[in-house]
Amino acid sequence: MVCSTGFADTKYSDLLKLNKSDDPKKVIELIEKLTLGFEIETSFIEDCASHLKIFKEKSNDKCAKVLNRGDSMDRLLNIFGSSEFKTNVLNLSKQIDNNSIDFINGNELMSKFEILIEKHDQFSDGTKTVSFLMQNL
Repeated sequence: MVCSTGFADTKYSDLLKLNKSDDPKKVIELIEKLTLGFEIETSFIEDCASHLKIFKEKSNDKCAKVLNRGDSMDRLLNIFGSSEFKTNVLNLSKQIDNNSIDFINGNELMSKFEILIEKHDQFSDGTKTVSFLMQNL
């Protein structure tokens, strides 16, 4: 498990570099990796929530994993909410509108962004569930 946490931290650190780039292909790569990151973190959160609901014990390995991944989760949220990310996505959409790039169209970008929002929302809902369960068990 230490290996996968190190892997996540390294990869999420790489997202910081992608977030600094205004290269349209890197912006798309960042959207895709943020989506995957939220999906991965949500799976850990869901495991913790399931364990809490079934066994009703706060101290367990599943929830310890979530706590140990806090820095990684914060990194994802900070990138997702950063002004750089918003600016780069806006610039990418303007380039699509101006037909200055041809590797992605507006519908494809919208689809990728909608999936990212969905994964972020699932992550957020999962963290709220775990917090509620931890406070009320």
